[in-house]
Amino acid sequence: LGNVTTTLLDYGVKNILIEKPGSLYVEELEKIRRVEKDKCGKIYIAYNRRFYESVRFLKKILLEGESITSVRFEFTEWIHRMDLEKINFDVQQNWITANSSHVLDTVFFLAGYPKQETCYSYQSCPLSWHSSGSIFFGCGKTTQNIPFTYHSDWNSAGRWGIEVFTNEGKYILCPLEKLQFQKKGSIALQPVEIDDVLDQEYKPGLYRMVNEFLNEEKSSHCSLNDQINNLGFIKRIAGYK
Repeated sequence: LGNVTTTLLDYGVKNILIEKPGSLYVEELEKIRRVEKDKCGKIYIAYNRRFYESVRFLKKILLEGESITSVRFEFTEWIHRMDLEKINFDVQQNWITANSSHVLDTVFFLAGYPKQETCYSYQSCPLSWHSSGSIFFGCGKTTQNIPFTYHSDWNSAGRWGIEVFTNEGKYILCPLEKLQFQKKGSIALQPVEIDDVLDQEYKPGLYRMVNEFLNEEKSSHCSLNDQINNLGFIKRIAGYK
């Protein structure tokens, strides 16, 4: 991706939407950024979960006044279903960057980027293909002063999920394509009705992501600068050196 992107910039292509994560390594993203600046280009990372109707609906609620009080998330991977023979070894070793970062990026999009955190990675059942760990847990605070916690155990049950706590109750994205609400003072989970026709007709999030990119509406996209900052946190949460 890095070589292709810099080549396109050299050939005069100004606006580029790169498949996530852009690169596994911060150093390569920084190299792309230097070329982007030199060629007056604009690079964005294709995190389609930002454009799920469930996430867009929740973002709208938050922009209209509900205040996030805290966030909890999980990025457990179903490693029993992975076909490692089809995945490059470097990608395997950086699987949180290559794949789980979808969840982390969505959290950043909703609640702000981490400004302080304590991260732990633990290897209870050693994975030869992901040597940094298989259990990940920690906490921190975002740039919006929102506290967050996370826990993911790849050795056990679980899935991707985000819980956003507000002054009105708790919003649940699990799976990320769906949105549920638990009102403060109640234990009942209520599905939130969303217009997800586009997510059903196309790959979820893809239509709006590409449409906004082509129509110069970039406010919801992850910029190259954002992703460089993201990878610093992702590396810490994953225990990558």
